[in-house]
Amino acid sequence: MDYSSIWAEKGVYNWVLANPILYSKPIENVKGKLSFWDYSGIKEVKIECPECGSIEIAVEDYTTAPFPTYLHRCNKCDYVIMESEWNVIK
Repeated sequence: MDYSSIWAEKGVYNWVLANPILYSKPIENVKGKLSFWDYSGIKEVKIECPECGSIEIAVEDYTTAPFPTYLHRCNKCDYVIMESEWNVIK
């Protein structure tokens, strides 16, 4: 509530995106209202940062053909976790 960004409305709860992703091809056919949706080409997983041990919610992006993208910046220590270090926590 009352996030410090100039874009945030005051007096209400605000969404803060830790790792926003800009896609080269937009996700189409999404209703124009605030809600979450499932998208078949993207999967959220829990991974452990090899640098600080933080458990992170990361995105496996299967829309980047011919190879999926595994890349995440740790929210705690800013370490960039690449595919070779990608260990999914069950």
